Amino acid sequence: MVRFERNARYAATILAHLPTPTSLPHNFNAHVNTIIGALWTHLSPLLSLVHPPPSTPSPSSTPPPTPAPSLSSVFPELRRLTVSAGLLSLHMHLDPHTAYHHVPLFKEDNYDSSIMECWNDASMRQRNMRNKYEDVEEDEQKRRDALSETEKKRAGGDTALTQILCFNGVTAYRKGGWEVGSSTLSDPVYEKREWRDMGVRVRVLTQGLVYCRWGRALSSQKTAEMDNETGKKVHGDAWRGGGFMQFTEVEGVFDWLGAEREEKAEARKAVLERLVGRRNAGAAAEETVVQVEGVKKKGKGRRKPREEIRDFDPDR
Repeated sequence: MVRFERNARYAATILAHLPTPTSLPHNFNAHVNTIIGALWTHLSPLLSLVHPPPSTPSPSSTPPPTPAPSLSSVFPELRRLTVSAGLLSLHMHLDPHTAYHHVPLFKEDNYDSSIMECWNDASMRQRNMRNKYEDVEEDEQKRRDALSETEKKRAGGDTALTQILCFNGVTAYRKGGWEVGSSTLSDPVYEKREWRDMGVRVRVLTQGLVYCRWGRALSSQKTAEMDNETGKKVHGDAWRGGGFMQFTEVEGVFDWLGAEREEKAEARKAVLERLVGRRNAGAAAEETVVQVEGVKKKGKGRRKPREEIRDFDPDR
């Protein structure tokens, strides 16, 4: 129950920083504008691809292409979306009685209808090679007609995989049993007194939203080590002349994954060098101690020469 106690303290801390219990934080609008700017930075290149500028002037008889939306034209919608998300987040974090868990999803994972909702469900059902030819639409029949018999047979073993993660699912947890209708977030009232500490209630608020594809998971195959023949055999027509291109391999995209790998490799190298240095220093110190001990042992039992014994005078 530590999560519920932490959640309650978190809500109390947020409430203490608000001007009033029903007011927004002082910097709410500033955060909204910052997020809108970040959204526009990501959306503007995509909008320019959907609405490319004309390379040559179009004839007078041809209608001009639709220009890409500007920030001023999409700002009201982005602001409404961002403000709604901010208010929802604030409301959830001010709830001391409910713990919200965002169920994580992963790309190239098997589609699970119990925790996921497929954005392109209709097209996925049509492209399912296990469906009979006569049960699919005409467009899907034409697509299948263009496939070779080898590809049709291979595609029969494909599975539904997550290709794009739109957002994770959300599950709410509340401590105790059923509450009465007059129960509030700050003062929960249960139907029976003993139900206050009886178990935990769970409700799935929304499933994760994903965009799927039919195929074989890239993570289950060492695609970097596959030749074209093996890749074509496993992945079929999805394997296009050398394999799959990762996002960081696209021209103009910073390879942050490669940079992270180099940083980790350098850190491991530095640690190993320190360990080797300590080991060598320890071995050198141990060797010095052994040499000193050997000298002491040699000097301890050394006899004096006969001349020193003969000339020795005990009364001197």
